[in-house]
Amino acid sequence: MSVRHLTGTGATIVPVGIGGSAKALPVGSKIPKRTKVNLYVSESIASPPRNEKGRVPRSVVHETTLRLQATLQSAFDSASA
Repeated sequence: MSVRHLTGTGATIVPVGIGGSAKALPVGSKIPKRTKVNLYVSESIASPPRNEKGRVPRSVVHETTLRLQATLQSAFDSASA
């Protein structure tokens, strides 16, 4: 789901990083293997406020997208460590 859709709903965004899942289902495998998978849940990102027309400006959506990308990468790095 895109940030544009999420900001339109007003939903809070909760970034989650998942590390180790590639070992659970390697390329070409049909049956998952038992392995350790780490989840790292980052702090939530509040949906940005809407303007007087009830919309979230594209510039704010873009800023939120960049923030979410950085947060997701950090969460994945933490889960993979």
